[in-house]
Amino acid sequence: MAKCIFDVAWCGRCTAEATEGQFCDKHKVLICVVCGKQATKECDYAGQFVCGAPLCDECTYFNDPGKASGNWGFMNHQHVSKKPSTAL
Repeated sequence: MAKCIFDVAWCGRCTAEATEGQFCDKHKVLICVVCGKQATKECDYAGQFVCGAPLCDECTYFNDPGKASGNWGFMNHQHVSKKPSTAL
């Protein structure tokens, strides 16, 4: 049987059996915090802790250097789409 393809931050690929499609029961229900698609990974940004927000392959994170990072580096941390915005 195939293994889940979800990428767990700082740990690597999930080792559970895939139950439906490419994901295990735990990860098949996770949606990307940016766009709402199926999440394929956790955000691996590390401040005091690892962020761990669920993201899809089309979304990522960045740290805005124009904002204060705070004591532990998360106040300027944001999740965004890798695709250019088409908003007017």
